[in-house]
Amino acid sequence: MRPLLLLLTLLIPAVRAQGDAPVLHVGGGLVPGVGAYASFARPTLSLFTQEGALYADYTPTGERRLLVAVGVGGGVRVFRVADLLGQPTPPGLDLDAGVRLGPAFYFSLFEETAAGRARSFRVMFDPFARASLDLAGRRVFGEVGAQAPTFRGGLALSF
Repeated sequence: MRPLLLLLTLLIPAVRAQGDAPVLHVGGGLVPGVGAYASFARPTLSLFTQEGALYADYTPTGERRLLVAVGVGGGVRVFRVADLLGQPTPPGLDLDAGVRLGPAFYFSLFEETAAGRARSFRVMFDPFARASLDLAGRRVFGEVGAQAPTFRGGLALSF
């Protein structure tokens, strides 16, 4: 029953509390290769986020492949839950945990076989944890997830 309630919460239109603004995360990542990353997080009911992300990762060794993926999903705003329960939280720091799903496409740069093309699509599942911090007047983030690039970081821009 709880997963169904969480899913319904993510699908309803956003109801924002004051100070909750949509955030665009733009940056890069590492492991297994070098990549670029962008995500959009829209707070919902102050405790959850609706997420959308675009991933690109280039692995220059071995297969020499480019991975491009798109994911949608949601997350829980961990420190907002702690605030709700009356626990003290660090100022200027946010922590989100969630999951994204979507298609992923591999482009092998030097393999043009039928087997290589057949392996080029898969379904992406990316559980993630993201920390955002106010640092010297700018908002920065760090994120770890299952989808390449695994370690991501950059700027968080509020709207």
